Amino acid sequence: MANAISLSICIPNYRRPSELSRCLSSILSQTMAPREVVIHDDFSPNQCEISNVIDSYRQKFIHKDISLIYFNSTSNKGYDGSLRFLIDNATSEYVLFIGNDDILMPECVSVAAATISHFRCNMYSRNFYKITGENAEVTGKSTFCKSDTLYVESTESPAMAFRLCSYFGGLIFAREWANSLKTDIFDGTLYYQYYLALNAFISTGIYCISTPTVGALTDGVPLFSETDKSGLHITGRYAPKARAKMWSNVLEITANFDSKNDRNFLGSIQYELKNRMAFHIMEMYCSSNRRTQIQVAKELININLFWSPISTGLWVVNFILGSKALSLYNLIRRSYQRV
Repeated sequence: MANAISLSICIPNYRRPSELSRCLSSILSQTMAPREVVIHDDFSPNQCEISNVIDSYRQKFIHKDISLIYFNSTSNKGYDGSLRFLIDNATSEYVLFIGNDDILMPECVSVAAATISHFRCNMYSRNFYKITGENAEVTGKSTFCKSDTLYVESTESPAMAFRLCSYFGGLIFAREWANSLKTDIFDGTLYYQYYLALNAFISTGIYCISTPTVGALTDGVPLFSETDKSGLHITGRYAPKARAKMWSNVLEITANFDSKNDRNFLGSIQYELKNRMAFHIMEMYCSSNRRTQIQVAKELININLFWSPISTGLWVVNFILGSKALSLYNLIRRSYQRV
């Protein structure tokens, strides 16, 4: 029955030709082949190099009977527009997203197909591995569920919808359903998948796959396409203002969703960001200088996400200990991200 599932692997691409090659290799290593792979390059400055990488894989994909479809834009659509473009141009019943610097675990497609055959819904999330280096060494695991679990509005906090989609690699969407919701009003937020997740959460729910199906690169640097003219996003790092803007975007999407769907999710998401997610923010900046630490605090205060025991407490730890605080974060991570 799983063999009847129609699945497209969708890759939004910007630069990173060598990482894209590794990603494509991981698709070829699947125990069950997907129907097609759809790549959208968002006007990379090295688009010729990207095209050469894809061309080098064409015969290998033909040999595996996998369609390899490549779109190279002549202008930037941005991350959110790229996701929407891929959903619109894939031809399978379901689409599975993966970043060009991440990988699919060998059983990813097989597990996805079996899960969809077992339980049909509009969106699937997954546990995932943390990987590092060219050889994709597994260094940890992010776990949302200990067994396959359906998260629905009637029993779960809306914060769970955000957790399940905050990393987009391995997310699966029913393509026609996602297409029916397409909008460009959230372009530039970097969280189009969250908009879809909220809609899935109140419809069929979000089904989380307990088997880690993808590997997320933890030592890569963020790259941003030329659509960002604000100066907020700096290639190679997240500036405090940019990170605060991303959280502000999450709140904006939530408020918009509440208004249109007669919900009251905003308070739950604010609590999630200023508590659980504060750990990730403070860990990110623990080695920064004190000037940057102060900027972090100011930006979070501006969007009312600073004053909580976790956020404020960890900021004080960072300000006093600086890079020495990293050992504390590593200890906490090792306690809950064991392979």
